[in-house]
Amino acid sequence: MKGEIAQLSIKETLTENETEEVATLHDMINDYEEVKTDNDTPAPKGE
Repeated sequence: MKGEIAQLSIKETLTENETEEVATLHDMINDYEEVKTDNDTPAPKGE
């Protein structure tokens, strides 16, 4: 995953629209990483 992010940031000729898409992707990846980290800790069994 991190290698792909590095490749994305190397591209210098992105249109404004593509830049927004990349930013959205970064946000999604960050959210995913956070969720994955949260899921690693065993949650107390609920109802």
